Amino acid sequence: MSSVRSVAALEAGAFAGQHHVVVAFCADWCGTCRDFRPVLERLSAAHEQLGFLWVDIEDDAAVAGDIEVESFPSLLILREGRPVYFGTSLPLEEVVDRLIRSALSSPVPLSPAPEEVWSFGALLVDPAPTTGAV
Repeated sequence: MSSVRSVAALEAGAFAGQHHVVVAFCADWCGTCRDFRPVLERLSAAHEQLGFLWVDIEDDAAVAGDIEVESFPSLLILREGRPVYFGTSLPLEEVVDRLIRSALSSPVPLSPAPEEVWSFGALLVDPAPTTGAV
């Protein structure tokens, strides 16, 4: 059974080689974001071939980097590390499910994404090597 992973999974390279990843940029103080988490958990269970990542823009600020989240929750859908959707989404399971399916099957991105989002997608599928003793 798949689940929504936290940013700690990034250090282990959990998304390396993952073809499709859905990222939720949220904040703990946001009630709509808290409602969004169980929706993503159910979608994760229904779409085991997809990776799901939860990024708290305050607690995980180092990972979120310069990505500007204007409304919460914001959803990023990546195909082969490339953004095909970046925008706000309400916690409506059927709507989010259709959005994911549409974004991943569309021959072109459903929405433009800023450079910071492109960099984030590349990080997920091709993480930088960790430093440490060899």
